[in-house]
Amino acid sequence: MKIPSKHDISNEKSFLASGEQCGDVHCLKDEASCVNHRGVDLCRCDAADKKGDGSLACFRKDCFYGMIRSEPFVHTYDRITYQLNLPCRFLATKFTSRLKTKYHEPGDRVGVCECDVFSWQRKQKGKFYPHGFDASCQIARTDSAIHNVTGFSIRKYGVGRDGNYDVVIESVDEYRPNGPWLNQSITVNNHGIVTECQYDFENNRAVIDARSCGLEVQFRPFDIKKGRWQDQPNGVSFALCEDHVPHLTDNGRTIISGPRLWYGVPLPEQMEMENSTLLTHEEFMLFRALTSGVEQNQPDASEECGKLHHSALVCDTEAAKKTAMDECKWMLHSQPFIKCVDPHDNGDTILHLVRRCFDQACGTLPCSEFLYDLKALPYKCIGQEMSAKSAKLNKWLNYEFCEHIGPMR
Repeated sequence: MKIPSKHDISNEKSFLASGEQCGDVHCLKDEASCVNHRGVDLCRCDAADKKGDGSLACFRKDCFYGMIRSEPFVHTYDRITYQLNLPCRFLATKFTSRLKTKYHEPGDRVGVCECDVFSWQRKQKGKFYPHGFDASCQIARTDSAIHNVTGFSIRKYGVGRDGNYDVVIESVDEYRPNGPWLNQSITVNNHGIVTECQYDFENNRAVIDARSCGLEVQFRPFDIKKGRWQDQPNGVSFALCEDHVPHLTDNGRTIISGPRLWYGVPLPEQMEMENSTLLTHEEFMLFRALTSGVEQNQPDASEECGKLHHSALVCDTEAAKKTAMDECKWMLHSQPFIKCVDPHDNGDTILHLVRRCFDQACGTLPCSEFLYDLKALPYKCIGQEMSAKSAKLNKWLNYEFCEHIGPMR
């Protein structure tokens, strides 16, 4: 169902239960079915020309797709999966592609699209989840009939509450990857260039179909009342269609790595090019997200995202990065600790602690000062019951990372 191209629409609400139950999740209604594969129930896209995750998104088989979904995991174009826990805004993918209009033949070259997709995460109790996305395209016409530059920028974000989903839509009819946006929804139809804002009420998904540029983005919010048990999985998924000849760009800043076939650089090759032998895929891309200089303008953005960016830049050697990961990353993963210390949905407190930990790991803050930060937390957050749940917290409390300092207990 399409959202009308009226400027007074700012959000959409839905509450339907999607399709059939399949294990712990619902499959997409009218798009996927539950099949048993080696004893495991899975949602599979129905149509022979579709592929994807049948509980979240199905795309054309001639497109390649990536996803950022709860827990949160990143699924790259080159089929690598890694965990990324970070309540900040980051560049997911960037590319150029051939423009196609409904008035031209498939092989006609009538222009070029340059598109960006950003995403960010938010915190619910001790867990991070994808909260929304920004998609923008600059469209340059080069055919003989029309020479102009147009575009669009669309932001969609929201949450669910016990099966009731609410998505906020903001947009402008020009290329502004970092906003500002207006409180409106748009559908573009300009001389055969078509971009549609849609809302799938049956499956509780907000969709952008930028078909003239070969881009589709789908988003289902996280249900904050259901917590980790999401029977309609949360996430942002996007597909680039091969008939538009996409050319992946900014491979050194995006968190979705891609195949060389479409001018991407596979993640293992990126790490080899940067002589990264100590970091895991997750750690390498966490530093990528922190240091890529993305504007932090997501709703209720924490100022700590920008400060953590500067702290991560100081960790400018592989050894320093590994030290920071070994000593600090646990704070982005320990759900009991996050829930205990941080009352903010934007992750402000936990980001502050990670930043201070980075500062001591990379030499700009005495180790004792970060220890004092930990000691100042409520006892229930650092006591024996909590430290038993986190080996790294226990190491800090036993001053194993600051051997020259006496015991905290």
